[in-house]
Amino acid sequence: MHALAEILEAGAHDPRLALVTFTAARMSDDLRTLRVFYTCMGEPAAVAETKAALAKAAGYLRSALAERLALRYVPTLSFEYDETMATAERIENLLRSVKEADDESEG
Repeated sequence: MHALAEILEAGAHDPRLALVTFTAARMSDDLRTLRVFYTCMGEPAAVAETKAALAKAAGYLRSALAERLALRYVPTLSFEYDETMATAERIENLLRSVKEADDESEG
């Protein structure tokens, strides 16, 4: 994951990839596919644009990864948006609204 981030930072010239952060990576059991989870700043439309940019850059990222890592087989890269931050924000907002409602009912 760190190697991918370094490759992206050093070599990707697509402005849609400027604010991408890789959050996790999961390798398939057969070591042929690497699912990379990412987040990005911006509106929901930016998420779709970032996904398209990552899909377009997947071949470049995979070949650059092959140069850096001594692997017999370099996995195919698959990118998925990480919903963790959005889910955490929704939960936080729900808890805040419950607390505010509780405070109002007490006072």
